Amino acid sequence: MSSPDGVQRLTLPTRLVLTALLREPSGELCGWDLAEATDLHSGTVYTILKRLREYGWLAWRWEERDPEAEGKPLRRYVWLTEHGVSQAKEALDRRRSRR
Repeated sequence: MSSPDGVQRLTLPTRLVLTALLREPSGELCGWDLAEATDLHSGTVYTILKRLREYGWLAWRWEERDPEAEGKPLRRYVWLTEHGVSQAKEALDRRRSRR
């Protein structure tokens, strides 16, 4: 992806993440959910999520619980912003129409 407003190139991993997020546009997913849904490594997923957040397409929040009490790290839940939903749909549609 090259810019927040005019995505020139969507890589396959980015398309997979956007497609998974659009399946639940009003829901929240954690990185693990997205890695499972896309068959991508978590490092790839989190790199994409970071970029989408920088573009204003994605918002996130940390899970609210005590990680020490449960012995596992907090999860970060993500979702597409209203702007992100429209931009993701537009970018994926442009990609499909070029094919």
